[in-house]
Amino acid sequence: MKIFRPYQKEAFKYARSTRHPGLFLEMRLGKTLITIRTIKAYKKKEKQKILIALPSEAIPDWIDELSEEKQHNVCTLIHPVKQKRIELLNRNAQWNFINYEGIRAIGKELLEIDWNVVVLDESVFVKNPKAQVSKFFVNNFRGVDHRWALSGCADPEDDLDWVQQLRWLDYENLDGDDYWKIRNGKCKLSGFKHKLIPKYKDWLRTKIALNCLTMKRKDVGFNQEQIHERLFLTLPSELKNKYKNTEDTWILELDGKTKDTMTSLVTNQWLKEIASGIVDGEVINNFKVKELINLLDNQLKNEQVVIWSHHRAELKAIEKEFIKNKYSYGVIHGGIPSEQRTITKKYFQKKKIKYLLANPDTFKYGTNASAASSMIYFSIPQSLNTYIQSRDRTVDVDKEGSLLILYLLTKDTVDEDDYNRIRQKQFRSYLNHKVIKQRTKQND
Repeated sequence: MKIFRPYQKEAFKYARSTRHPGLFLEMRLGKTLITIRTIKAYKKKEKQKILIALPSEAIPDWIDELSEEKQHNVCTLIHPVKQKRIELLNRNAQWNFINYEGIRAIGKELLEIDWNVVVLDESVFVKNPKAQVSKFFVNNFRGVDHRWALSGCADPEDDLDWVQQLRWLDYENLDGDDYWKIRNGKCKLSGFKHKLIPKYKDWLRTKIALNCLTMKRKDVGFNQEQIHERLFLTLPSELKNKYKNTEDTWILELDGKTKDTMTSLVTNQWLKEIASGIVDGEVINNFKVKELINLLDNQLKNEQVVIWSHHRAELKAIEKEFIKNKYSYGVIHGGIPSEQRTITKKYFQKKKIKYLLANPDTFKYGTNASAASSMIYFSIPQSLNTYIQSRDRTVDVDKEGSLLILYLLTKDTVDEDDYNRIRQKQFRSYLNHKVIKQRTKQND
């Protein structure tokens, strides 16, 4: 049985002291184990029926932890057939797991069960008050003995991301205000977004400090050095005009034909692909892939490397070159069956394959890739949550040494914009955490 580290003892003490814990610990600090042991310590009548909602990818880690803790009465409610899920739900299992997508299928049936504990792992899933999953959880389960929220990055895009998570735990965390009352009364419009007025930003941070526990690896002495290095590439001349025209007109030229759009999101997607040498899903210039191959053959020749790519066309282009060069690799994206993904992850960790090509949206939860000594962002996610989750897949608090993180950025394109945007979001989240920790110490 694993022995708690000092900071885990602190988190356990916090979780035992409050009815509805908000455990916002950075990745690899052991939120799952702390949660399991806290629930095990509840009175028998308060832990007979436990529901864990989480991304599918995180379920194996939970089951492994439960097995080590001698908790074997487990059921997963993610069978592809709805009726089978309902049958599983009606079995007398103590620990029940459902992925967030499963709420659409058997949400009504879930509400018919008398749950004692409901845990939202990666609770940032409920940050959007308009989303079905957010409405489902925040508006229900108000009579359960214990509601939990777990996240390593609770405010990836905006300060308001905290609101629904705090309301899920307890409506009174925010003086009874709902999301819309806070947005309309405590924010001002900045561009197209509502931003908290400074005095209310401090109000929100104080509420978090009073009701939740936030912790980063630096807080507890784990700070594996991450070396961030940007490599700037020049967009080939044949793509420069295409990029500029698409940026100005929102029209993509394709061998004499054109595609146009009225949305900036589609235009941005086109621009991101052109910055990687791709037009309409096809590679027309391999300049970025060639730079990747050059890195792997030279600077990173003896390294175990994770390569993150946000676009399927990029992964296909990279994989084609890997096959050509007879590299030892595995690939993970949404089109790969989950069983194969699991095998690929294990092979990488055991160093049976040298390179791992992965889409960060597919690979960002519940996965350990700490065998890597280097990481390359072929393209950068726009979501801070996706970026942090993917970046920290390689973190191991017991591992010494540094991790090299390389960013392949095409100059004067959205690559640079995405990198700068992520850095700005990180800085805002860092300031939030710093002030919350100060408020916590003051409250102590």
